[in-house]
Amino acid sequence: MTASRDISAGVLFHDPAGLSALKRKAGEDPAKALLPVAKQFESVYLQMMLKSMRAAVPESDLLNNESGKAYRDMFDNQLSVNLAEQGGIGLAKVMVKQL
Repeated sequence: MTASRDISAGVLFHDPAGLSALKRKAGEDPAKALLPVAKQFESVYLQMMLKSMRAAVPESDLLNNESGKAYRDMFDNQLSVNLAEQGGIGLAKVMVKQL
C-alpha cells in the first residue's frame, strides 16, 4: 500500500493499512476525512446489527461448525463494509451532516 492511497476507496474489514491511512488523513485534514470515518463507523454499526440478527435466528446444522462460523463472520464483516461504502442505511450521511 502506498502513502497516496485514496481514503474514500473501499477498505477490507481486516485492512490495517487502510485504517492507518484514514487515521493519518484525519490528523492532517479532519474535514476531508469526515465521510470516510463516518462510513467506517457505519460499517462497525452494521457489523453489530448483523451479529445480533444472526444470534436471534436459530442456527442450522449445515454450517454449525467452527469453520462455517468463521466464514460466516468474515462474510458478515465484508458485507457490512460494502454496504457502508454503497450508502448503507444512511447513518454516515447523517453523521456528516450533524458534524
